[in-house]
Amino acid sequence: MNSINREFSRLYREEHDNLVSVFRRSVRSCDEALDLAQEVFLLYLKKRRTGIYIEKPAAWLRITARNYIRNYRREKWNTDVIAGMEMD
Repeated sequence: MNSINREFSRLYREEHDNLVSVFRRSVRSCDEALDLAQEVFLLYLKKRRTGIYIEKPAAWLRITARNYIRNYRREKWNTDVIAGMEMD
C-alpha cells in the first residue's frame, strides 16, 4: 500500500464519524449525511492522488464539509422555490 493510501486509510478511520456527525446536524437523513461524507473523502483522495499536499487534513475535511453543507442548502432552497412556483 502506498503512502497516500495509508494516509487516507488512517484519516478515514479517525475522521469518518466526526464528519458524518457534522453532516447529520445539517441534513434530513443519515443516508444523506453518509453520502456527503463519502463525497468529501473522495474529493480529498482525488486531490492527494493528483499531487496536492493538504497540510491539515482534518481541518480541510471540516471546511470542505461546511462548504458542501452551504451548497446543499442552496440547492435545496432553489429546488423548493422552483417546486413552489406555478407553471404557466
